[in-house]
Amino acid sequence: MHFDGSKMRLGLGAGIVLSSPKGDPLKYALQIHFTASNNVAEYEALVHGLRLAKELGIWRILCYGDSDLVVQQCSGEWDARDPNMASYRFLVQKLSGFFAGCEFLHVPRAENEASDTLAKIASSRQSIPSGVSLEHLHKPSVKPSPDSESIYVPDDPAAPQPGPGTTQPGPGAAAVDPAAAVLKPGAAEPVSGAAAPEPAMHGGRLCRGDGAIVGPAHLRVSGERGPPHGRDRRPCGHHAASRSLVAKAFRHGFYWTTALEDAESLVLKCEGCQRFSKRIHQPALALRTIAITWPFAVWGLDMAGPFRTARGGMTHLLVAVDKFTKWIEARPIKKLDGPTAVRFVKDIAIRYGMPNSIITDSGTNFAKGAHAQYCSVSGIRLDLASVAHPQSNSQVERANGLMA
Repeated sequence: MHFDGSKMRLGLGAGIVLSSPKGDPLKYALQIHFTASNNVAEYEALVHGLRLAKELGIWRILCYGDSDLVVQQCSGEWDARDPNMASYRFLVQKLSGFFAGCEFLHVPRAENEASDTLAKIASSRQSIPSGVSLEHLHKPSVKPSPDSESIYVPDDPAAPQPGPGTTQPGPGAAAVDPAAAVLKPGAAEPVSGAAAPEPAMHGGRLCRGDGAIVGPAHLRVSGERGPPHGRDRRPCGHHAASRSLVAKAFRHGFYWTTALEDAESLVLKCEGCQRFSKRIHQPALALRTIAITWPFAVWGLDMAGPFRTARGGMTHLLVAVDKFTKWIEARPIKKLDGPTAVRFVKDIAIRYGMPNSIITDSGTNFAKGAHAQYCSVSGIRLDLASVAHPQSNSQVERANGLMA
């Protein structure tokens, strides 16, 4: 299967080409009718291609795409930091479990020309050629995360769709300045004691009764209504102290005169805060001391980049620092995977001897896969720097600064 996504001014599209072992192609074009990033279009193409292959009864499949991000994330080599990308990767892994064999491979765009052409036809809304099946997608395959701006689905399908990462209307719609819309020119101030119109959601925006957009800085919470309890009582609430809770509410644009008193009362009534406040929150195990007693026994390993593409397609640097002598080893790389890290460590072992331990971060190309397996087989202790205490690998981080 070859898949590709495309984003143009008129919209998004995806192209899928399923080829049998004999070379017989099945071509599909997907028109996406919501606003999203190009990576979302790539993922939608891959998801729909896997679903088509599953419906056709295919047991083994090779997925070729020219998006390095999608291929590396689905292969488990890269982390998905965007919440929507993480949801798409989880869906792809779930679909790939239905096959006896499923592999994701990256190819240059020149070798993915058929699906790229279909994606451009779908995104530009051109007439579909004969022999190509057309599908329309009005909703994303995953639930959009409110913490990400890579997908925008309007509440009203007829409303203009803004571009990703913006709240501006789409092409052909009049631009609206939220600051100017809070009070229309010539509009009178609300009379004291008069009932102000209640805000309501219109087209995915919070507006007043007169249609003006309400921003976070204009929200006020009266003492009669009380504080926003959901900030502390939701399942993922951080159960902060009263002052921290009030400060966070103020940073989000809320304000009321009795905020601190209400927050103190809320914390006292919160079951989770009272249940866990007396417990010890220190780690159960003591920190391990890394003994550095002889040269070339303990190395710090990290990756720097991306840099401007150099000759040979090199974009990153693998950097290793001996903790005893402060000797720095560096190598330019173009693939951010485990086998590349293994070759780098093998070269160090050949020249300086087998390391006793390697300190690195929790990157997937170091902490999992081929590199972790090689360290286990070779008797190298792999120490992962804690996210809460990155200073344990600060020496190689400073070497990264020298290399950059």
